[in-house]
Amino acid sequence: MFSDDFSPESILCQSIKQIIDRAHRVKYPNRNKSVRALFDVLRATKQMSDFTIIKFDFKDYFNSISAEYVFEKYLKSNLPERSSAELIKNYTNQTKYAYAGLSTSNVICEIIAKHFDEVVKQKLSDKGVIFYERYIDDSVIIFNEHIDEQQFKNIINEALKEVFHDRRIAVTIKCRTQFNEGKFCYISRRILSNIPMHVNYLGYEFTFCLKKGKCRVVYGITQEKRNKNNARIDEIIKAYIDPSSHDYNNLELLRHRISAFCSRSVYRNKKYKSNVWKAKGLISNYGELRFLLGSDLIDPDTETFLKNMVEDGFT
Repeated sequence: MFSDDFSPESILCQSIKQIIDRAHRVKYPNRNKSVRALFDVLRATKQMSDFTIIKFDFKDYFNSISAEYVFEKYLKSNLPERSSAELIKNYTNQTKYAYAGLSTSNVICEIIAKHFDEVVKQKLSDKGVIFYERYIDDSVIIFNEHIDEQQFKNIINEALKEVFHDRRIAVTIKCRTQFNEGKFCYISRRILSNIPMHVNYLGYEFTFCLKKGKCRVVYGITQEKRNKNNARIDEIIKAYIDPSSHDYNNLELLRHRISAFCSRSVYRNKKYKSNVWKAKGLISNYGELRFLLGSDLIDPDTETFLKNMVEDGFT
């Protein structure tokens, strides 16, 4: 899409994102904050006599959102200047979808998702919702009572049509947004048994079962994420042992790469006139598990992965 980061197209894309950010006062979800909140709620949830936990997400979310549709339905009414509105209208008409990689895609997708959140909360206001969290296209919701699986699906499908497929919005490019049925997870206290049931959220896996009549929760990292991180370690080591690699036999580079991959990196970013501290890295992504190591609350495969990932990679 861009010849380089300083091309006119790239600068224009970033500028449009800032215009929309300011006009709509967009606040982006914080992954670590979402996870911490979920861990706190689950500690209380497992003590309840009745609860329902549901996880759902969208399929190919970014590439399914019509930028033209979002502009007509949500953006243009909040843009302060006519020139800005005209610029963004032309931009959304030309880009068509909020493709992953465009600077504007995050803000476009977040704005329509915020409206989806509001509609879902309104439709579930009498259902005992105690927790609702969405990170980009991944959502988890917890009720303090039982809700039927099909009843819930009917409600969120109504919200989907209302927000993403409003027929009153006359645009050429329409949203193709749908739920990912293959990743839908449903757990109810009423159907729990000694057979484990799993729900995944942001790379974490929560396993529920009954033990001596009490609800038990075991925390871990999904197999998919463990495989992904193991593959990254393999790539780093392969670059060191492969004679055809430019990095062959460079021990210091290997050491630094492993350290950088496994560490928690903290850096400062600017958000308008404020400073925003951010953290990245494997330790940061799964930081909540560090308090559970050595206990029976952590999945054994996850504990082995966290302790032996690098050593196993060399083996």
